[in-house]
Amino acid sequence: MNFRSEEWQHERTQTWDFNFDCACSHGGCDMVSKNILMCFEIWLIEGGFKGKRTQISVQYFNAKQRLEMDCTGRMNKPMKRKYVLFLKQYLNGGKEFLESLKVA
Repeated sequence: MNFRSEEWQHERTQTWDFNFDCACSHGGCDMVSKNILMCFEIWLIEGGFKGKRTQISVQYFNAKQRLEMDCTGRMNKPMKRKYVLFLKQYLNGGKEFLESLKVA
């Protein structure tokens, strides 16, 4: 892996770091683990979403949808639906599914 590729791998998981830290400070940390959030973010990006971090939320956009999770861990309805799809894939694929999404 070259430097540029490593830099991209690092940058693509940074959107959740802020949100996860914020959610933990507001008591939302029990909802989702940081490892799951990072894998979920990678899954979204690989699915064509672009991430954006605001002061109070993480947002993902594509041509059809806006997904959002605020710093308390609350998700809008489209984000909840995507998260359920992600969890179903996780249940079907197990640990290997998550490992395929982890940053090297």
